[in-house]
Amino acid sequence: MDILFKGFTERLADFFLMVWAFGSEGTRWFMNRLLYLLSKLSPPPEDSFKLNIDGALFFDLNKASMDDVLRNHMGEVLMAVSRVETVFLELEQVEVGALLRGLQLCMSLGIPKLIIESDCLFLVEEVNRSSESNAAIRSVVANVKSLMQTFPQCSIQYNNRFTNEAAHRLARHAWSIEDMFIWWNNVPPIIEN
Repeated sequence: MDILFKGFTERLADFFLMVWAFGSEGTRWFMNRLLYLLSKLSPPPEDSFKLNIDGALFFDLNKASMDDVLRNHMGEVLMAVSRVETVFLELEQVEVGALLRGLQLCMSLGIPKLIIESDCLFLVEEVNRSSESNAAIRSVVANVKSLMQTFPQCSIQYNNRFTNEAAHRLARHAWSIEDMFIWWNNVPPIIEN
């Protein structure tokens, strides 16, 4: 039943994404909300946790934010983290930085099974690559792969921005943070809707 529902949800999300691309602003808002709600319907398996990561660049402020949202099998937010760097970085560096920081925090929590989701396809492909990365971020990708191996079970997968919305919203609103902010066992106001 789960497999059929998951496949149906993914097909439904693809359909709504296509409608959204051709629709009006009101339709786009509605589809955006619906895709976000559908993503909440697929929390990780009961014995696993899901880490959504995202990054954002604020060119006018010369800042970059690295953001992580950790959920349990019921979809509840256990931890959300926003970290801001005041050095100018490329987007791939920001995304891999969010992944590295999220893994470090999850490792300290003793999480046995972790599913990581990112809306940065390039990063997901680099981490899942069996050979050594040729990208400029290869040393950090190597560190990420090494950290992932310390978990009994850990994987990373691509999710579009709509299904990664909680981390994306957190990243877009982190410009006001000076260094780092961690929410434990509660939902930051920006992602609670």
